Amino acid sequence: MNEIQSRKFGDETGEFLLELSLGNIMTIFETDLQVSNNNGQLKSGKFESASFSFGSFEWNVSIVIHNYGATSTTTITANSNNNDQTTKDESSSSSSNRIIYVFLNRLSGFDHPCRVQYRVIIGNDEQKNHEDSNVLDQISDAGGRIRGFQMQHSLSDLIKSNGTVRVYVELHCCNAISEAKVPIIRNPSPTISCYDRNKQGWCIEADMDSEYLRLKLFFMDLHSVPRNHLRYISWIAYVIAKDPRHGVRESLAVTNAPHSNYYVQDGIDMGAMMDTTLPVSKIKETPKIYLENDKLTVHIEWCDSIMLFNHIYHKYDDITRIHGHQMR
Repeated sequence: MNEIQSRKFGDETGEFLLELSLGNIMTIFETDLQVSNNNGQLKSGKFESASFSFGSFEWNVSIVIHNYGATSTTTITANSNNNDQTTKDESSSSSSNRIIYVFLNRLSGFDHPCRVQYRVIIGNDEQKNHEDSNVLDQISDAGGRIRGFQMQHSLSDLIKSNGTVRVYVELHCCNAISEAKVPIIRNPSPTISCYDRNKQGWCIEADMDSEYLRLKLFFMDLHSVPRNHLRYISWIAYVIAKDPRHGVRESLAVTNAPHSNYYVQDGIDMGAMMDTTLPVSKIKETPKIYLENDKLTVHIEWCDSIMLFNHIYHKYDDITRIHGHQMR
């Protein structure tokens, strides 16, 4: 205790705070999918797992097998040594005409697309040739569809003796995304540009008066924060560029992201300013890439939305930051 006091970790009364930080948290889902029939033949079609919850959404995993130009189904095990060569020939022909995709499907919350980071392992992790997607960072669109990934290994090699295949999923984060059309000419009467997952309204303004584009975000529904509470929000903003020839869209993140702010019911929101590395001159020179009807397309990825009790700050609120600096 003397050392704690001598190193100024506490105040004049001897009181000090302990901070617990949790990092690298993830959700894990495991299941066995039945992908072959009683005869040991690999089926074609779509095989879905049971649903599970993550990030306030419902999800499942599906394996989709596409056969094209195949004249026979694959037999997982040879019937006998005499027929071994025939079975292998049929299996090789069918496998070469088979494409297998794995998808993480969102089953709820279709008001917004969302960004999800996840990893899928097909087969037992101990197996030498198990299928590991590694961590994927993809967009689940407003309909719950996602790019997924294509398997490189043969599914036949990963199936257990009972005709099932092991599916292991790690889910790292899931953030809803709101899209806003932002006029390049500032409106003297700000209006709601988009809504977050809590159906709260936000206004985004574009500042084209500097060398580089700047964005400003306002919370339009301060009155919705309960009294004696404050809401902590963090987000990442992106300016969307679109190739007019191919329609491919690119996301340009603002600098120093993620941004965050605290909001109270009787407070005044002066707006959160966000800088970008996008020159204003570039927007004016190539408007077809950045503008649609003189409006920018901006995506807001909502990272955290936390309701906190009692909006009165205490002197202890700064101690954790002092401690963190001292401990470094």
